[in-house]
Amino acid sequence: MQLNPLLRTSHLTSFIGLTAVSSLLAATPVLPPLHSDGRYSIPTQGGISNLSISFDQVLKRPAPGLAPEVVEVSGVESLEQLKAKISALEASAKRTFSPIVRVDGLPASLSRKVMVSIPTAVSMPALAGAVGATTAYRVGYSKNLVVVEFKGALDALPGMEALAKLAGVLAAKPLFSLTGLGPQFIPNDNYFRAPGSAGSTNPGPSYTWHLRDTTQFFPVDISAVPAWDISKGDGIKIAILDDGFDYLHEDLKLNSIGSGGYDFIESDNTATPPIRDINYINGRHGTAVAGLIGARGNNKVGGTNNAVGVAMNCKMNGVIGSSGLVDALFVQPAAHDSGTILNHSGALGQ
Repeated sequence: MQLNPLLRTSHLTSFIGLTAVSSLLAATPVLPPLHSDGRYSIPTQGGISNLSISFDQVLKRPAPGLAPEVVEVSGVESLEQLKAKISALEASAKRTFSPIVRVDGLPASLSRKVMVSIPTAVSMPALAGAVGATTAYRVGYSKNLVVVEFKGALDALPGMEALAKLAGVLAAKPLFSLTGLGPQFIPNDNYFRAPGSAGSTNPGPSYTWHLRDTTQFFPVDISAVPAWDISKGDGIKIAILDDGFDYLHEDLKLNSIGSGGYDFIESDNTATPPIRDINYINGRHGTAVAGLIGARGNNKVGGTNNAVGVAMNCKMNGVIGSSGLVDALFVQPAAHDSGTILNHSGALGQ
């Protein structure tokens, strides 16, 4: 019996898995045509995301060190014409151009890659060949995720549809980028500004690398800057179970609820350290956590406000408890507004 080249026989452990993967390349799929209206429905865990492709703008990928550029195009009435226009631009400029899309109304650029969830053991070259892709490779941190890369971004959408129909594939979704599409919100806080920029007192980029990593070619930040264009934490309430936080701190007082929360050790409505001191010996952990979560952003005043939190416009209160920590968990819905997000650092209190 000659097995399909997509199989890795050493990993086949069940007849069901063998059947599913064997049928994956039973017949080479014919890629579906591009949608004439430029609209696609992308399955998500929460339902369906709606994707629409712009016929009059594309994104020019920059040379190293330069910003992406939105380029106007004309005379395009179909995705086939847009595909031809992008090919001509790339041949002329020697740069990569990407279609601009809107995903549930939010602007993004479409990449050449599709993320596939396929738990079955497969050969990457065979999987790529099955849908006319240039390459396929597994994502290092997950044995079930595969990135399939196509020649062009507009090849990725038909490829996504073909991948989704293959036996053994649980999901296939295109990959997007938010970079370069319109002005992004950059807070004016000193510790967020790049060192050496006008008005910055930031001694180094390490203070905010988790929000915006400017230190390496492959950043390891949480992409806070594009996320802030969607939300800065407005309307979100967060209860911080820790050793209290200094709700009078310049960067925390505008986002603190009342006098900071509830202290289950002292049984009072003030979850603030008993002593305010410059070194934060009391409440230093809770104050740091509150700053990471919700230090008020874009509020540089007299050069003294430096920090910025990931949810800079949220509202916070604190909960202090050690043996009372369990009580805090049970009483929290009553002691604080329902719907409050709970951050539990497991501190022992004062």
